[in-house]
Amino acid sequence: MTSASAIATLPKDEYEAVATAVFDRITAEGGRMPKLAYFARLRALPATFQEMMEICRVGDGYEILLDLRDDDDPYYGGRYAGHGSTVLRGDTFAMAASRNASSEAKLPPEIDGVPWIYCGHVNSPNTIREHACVNVFARVHPEKPEGAHGTWVPLEDVNLDRTGKVRKHPIIQSSVVYLATAINVAVFGKAPTYTEFLGDDKPFDYDKS
Repeated sequence: MTSASAIATLPKDEYEAVATAVFDRITAEGGRMPKLAYFARLRALPATFQEMMEICRVGDGYEILLDLRDDDDPYYGGRYAGHGSTVLRGDTFAMAASRNASSEAKLPPEIDGVPWIYCGHVNSPNTIREHACVNVFARVHPEKPEGAHGTWVPLEDVNLDRTGKVRKHPIIQSSVVYLATAINVAVFGKAPTYTEFLGDDKPFDYDKS
């Protein structure tokens, strides 16, 4: 058996082959890292995750920007979520907003002075991708901005009952909680909250509910 220290000293091509094989196995087993490897990663790169919800006014209502995951996504294929990214130790909010702009929503981090609003924190330790600590931010545009990556969904099409069952858009269950956190504060003016989601994000059977 090859030890971890021996793997670290492998030539680059062999190391990449081993790392790829490990990733393939993690994916095949449902996307969960071995517990010891997960906690080792947290010690080395302590991280939170940042959801950055884009909301816009449309007539008398609102729409929210969702991202449809590709069918071959090993975690959430064919389901919708908001946009977000990992925040590592030392990151500033501006860095996270810029990363969201370049790789997620594709909207500039600053648009006509529309402020980002802190909406709350969600603890979701059992999700498939192990996104345990999630800070939720949102901004509300007075009109729909151009160039966004994703699908603008009317709020009335989003059922925020934590099942992920939506009239037209199947949403990852944990993302339903993130969405509700953003909407309650940014749209309805409620105070930021701490929320726990203890589900596991397994696909919900939309046809039987």
